[in-house]
Amino acid sequence: MQKIAVVTGTSKGIGQTISEMLLAEGWEVFGVSRTPNAKFSENTKFHQIIADLSNVDGIKAVCDALPEKIDLLVNNAGGWELVLVKDITPEHFDKMISVNLRAPVLLTSSLLPRLDSGSVIINISSIMSRYTEPEYGVYASAKAGVDRFTTTLAKERKDLKVVGILPSATDTPANRNTYGDKEDYSTYLSPNEVASVVMRVVNGEFDSGNLIVINNTEFAEMWTNRDKYIVVDVDSI
Repeated sequence: MQKIAVVTGTSKGIGQTISEMLLAEGWEVFGVSRTPNAKFSENTKFHQIIADLSNVDGIKAVCDALPEKIDLLVNNAGGWELVLVKDITPEHFDKMISVNLRAPVLLTSSLLPRLDSGSVIINISSIMSRYTEPEYGVYASAKAGVDRFTTTLAKERKDLKVVGILPSATDTPANRNTYGDKEDYSTYLSPNEVASVVMRVVNGEFDSGNLIVINNTEFAEMWTNRDKYIVVDVDSI
């Protein structure tokens, strides 16, 4: 039986590469993005859905365009802006939360009835959900919310495999737009490396509820120096 995947954020970068790998393994892919990707225009197994997931109407439009049975959902679409806490505006907050947290939560919730036992949900999070850096306040908060959503859903739906993937810095068009030409992108993960871990999940590795950090050695401090939790036992108070 033909396996059906839904991948968001397929116009470029990680989402495009995930789609390419799935197609190469025989999957039928429904790709969601705000702009079309001409790379897939002649592939009959790729179905392009143009929609803006940052608003509820866009999420509903995507659900209306999808088939009744889905085997794999990859919530990859996202975006960020670098803003100091003192400069956060309601517009920035809504933009970061709507695309990075609300969209995957509402899309997943809406599509759960179409995912039979054994189906897979993969949420692309970020190392920034575990690592504190100035200007990433709302984005990192949204991605931390995605992680908790992932682990919660894994406990609620034990018949599904629900996994989070937290890439370190990745060489994507979005990163290049943010940091410009002065950055050394040779030290970054490639979209291919991130998508390869996604395929390992799809093909049976890892357990439901896992949060998988893709630990680029050049940025290892982002994991080893992650936020620490101090536990104070109530009996010691």
